[in-house]
Amino acid sequence: MIDMIAKLFGFVMNWIYEILDKFDCTNLGLTIIIFALFVQLILFPFIYVQQKKSKITQFIQPEINKISRKYRGKKDQESMLAMQQEQNAVYKKYGTSPTSGCLPMIIQMIILFGVIKIIYNMPIYIDVIGESYANIAKPMVVAMKEDDSLTKDMEKMATELQATRYYKDSENVDDVVSLIYRFKDENWEKARKIFKDYPDVLESISPEAISNLRSLNNFILGLNVSDYPNQHKFSLYLLIPILAAFFQWLQTKTVRQPEMPAEQQAMGNYMKVMMNTMPLISLVFYYSLPCGIGLYWAAKAFFNVLQQVGFNIYFDHTDIEAIIAKQKEKAEKSNKKSFYDRMMEASENAANESNTNPTKVDGTKLIKSDAISKVAKMGLKNIEYTPVERTVTVKEDEAAPKKKRKDDFGDIAKIANMFESK
Repeated sequence: MIDMIAKLFGFVMNWIYEILDKFDCTNLGLTIIIFALFVQLILFPFIYVQQKKSKITQFIQPEINKISRKYRGKKDQESMLAMQQEQNAVYKKYGTSPTSGCLPMIIQMIILFGVIKIIYNMPIYIDVIGESYANIAKPMVVAMKEDDSLTKDMEKMATELQATRYYKDSENVDDVVSLIYRFKDENWEKARKIFKDYPDVLESISPEAISNLRSLNNFILGLNVSDYPNQHKFSLYLLIPILAAFFQWLQTKTVRQPEMPAEQQAMGNYMKVMMNTMPLISLVFYYSLPCGIGLYWAAKAFFNVLQQVGFNIYFDHTDIEAIIAKQKEKAEKSNKKSFYDRMMEASENAANESNTNPTKVDGTKLIKSDAISKVAKMGLKNIEYTPVERTVTVKEDEAAPKKKRKDDFGDIAKIANMFESK
């Protein structure tokens, strides 16, 4: 899937690069920034829906918190399941779900993996850059066909650069391009020694030719998108991971978080720590990756900040109750189950198929979740009951001999007493 995403967005990035070339502005760094804006525009409808449902969730949070307080301190399976069902009923009433904001995040991560694959192998996706590297790779392939020792020397450099998964066939031009794209200055020096008896190769990898080749990957102030910030120590390359971390931190400050109930304050504090820690993790992460990946993330985070500020202003001046009314109407007309509904249904089915649910006299399983849900909705309490130990016949198979077992499930009123009245 990542390969398909990389091909698709590699085509888009190549198209952007070619447009810039028509305006005599061939800059790979600028191409990456414009591509980040393109991705942001694609995600806009998804993020808008996410923001709208986030506002609805904030509106109904008091109801969710009330249900949480109702089951405070109850950790048994029946109580937890009943609480989840009641909360799910509230989400369904308003046409939303706890997992409604996951899709944009998942899409962004998939795109990021595709972008990483593109930037790690830029000549394969950007035609102009690919042609320049192919002009070097072709004479190298010819030389290696003539001399096997050259192939071994190149394989050794591929191992040193941890590029063996890209460089698999010395007679494949694309594989050789993928390898030499990772060359640093010292690798080019080694290559000149390896191919010292081949003038065509030496001419294509002369210091002047390599300088012109590297300029294809330049951004601004001498920054090269294919270089790694950790290879330049204290230099302008540090600016890229710092900006990526800063804009990500700024993004967390523009997102408005719903109020958490007292019993969930610990979780809320944990989330705040995570949100403040993630930018620092990004700083370390992008310090050790190619500059182009950090540049993409910095640009993406910057556009996220602008978009989030715009959403905040929009929803501050929007009638949220009108949005909720439309959402409820839409939910009533639609019979489509949300991901959360399907997840809950799967959980209940798994429980019903297990041996933990008691068997009724007619041989069918008693579905605890249904019974508990009905009692919870009734809001009954103080129902008198007498635990009964009884022997019932289990009808598991018509042909099989009947067995007897003890069932101490007792009256459903026992479960009803676990719940407080609404």
